[in-house]
Amino acid sequence: MRIFFFALSLLTTAPVWAQIPDGLWLTPCQHGLQRKQVYKDALSTTTEFFHHEANCHDLALSFTTIGPVHFNLDSANPHFIEFTYDSIALTLHKQSLVDNFNQRQVCGIQSWQINQPQVITGLQCALFTADSLVQVPHVGQRRYGIYEIVGPHLYYGQLTQETDGSSVERRPTEFNRSIEYTFQK
Repeated sequence: MRIFFFALSLLTTAPVWAQIPDGLWLTPCQHGLQRKQVYKDALSTTTEFFHHEANCHDLALSFTTIGPVHFNLDSANPHFIEFTYDSIALTLHKQSLVDNFNQRQVCGIQSWQINQPQVITGLQCALFTADSLVQVPHVGQRRYGIYEIVGPHLYYGQLTQETDGSSVERRPTEFNRSIEYTFQK
């Protein structure tokens, strides 16, 4: 019984972070996708690694997104976060993808090279199929979210069609526990 109350006291007295601590945050491999996020001085660099295999071997391509973050220090909403896009780069790690992207001129680019990032911020790109254009966010575009830190783990808001983070009104209201970042250093 004493152990139960001790554990309960740890949960209720855990610190509430005013912002995400600087350092490296990683997700485990999930269905061929792994994420790495680095926070330093209110700047976030997030890289998403897409692999051909579900166990995250055989890296195919990666997206790196860079931009400043703002943490809401208002005690009424201590878990609000705002991200502003500065740069989005796509790197191809397979020659077959390089050949395909050059042949299709993905994002209007015909000079893709293996392991060389291409900045695609603000472009329209048929990334995954030739007939499906995706608008890549523009420089200065904002995303509105929520975050929570539980022990060494970081969670963000669950994105849906209604709560996609594209405006303050469309900020997520629930956490996505299926994507768990763990603090590394």
